[in-house]
Amino acid sequence: MATLHKDDLQMHPIRRLPSGRGIAAYYNNICFINVYTPSGTSKRREREAFFNLDIIDILPRTPTNLIMAGNFNCVQSDSDCTGHRYSSRSLDKLIQGLKLVDVWNAPTNIQV
Repeated sequence: MATLHKDDLQMHPIRRLPSGRGIAAYYNNICFINVYTPSGTSKRREREAFFNLDIIDILPRTPTNLIMAGNFNCVQSDSDCTGHRYSSRSLDKLIQGLKLVDVWNAPTNIQV
């Protein structure tokens, strides 16, 4: 997992999970969160604990604009995968609670 930014951008505060699986950095009124969750069937409980407990330490403490990215190691729907579907009820609840939208499905008016 990597989070990169230009050196002249003042990103603060920056909060990191001790496990190295998450980081939050603030720029203006935007909180950027990058996560790397445990992968595979054998890590399902660990992944659920990450979404239920660990990530709370880096979530914004007050309402703010939020962008969350990274490797969630699970999907929300069958159309998001080609092989075995790893899902997470805890991730679904987190997404709903924070009112997040998958950028892939977000409306856009930009054409490349």
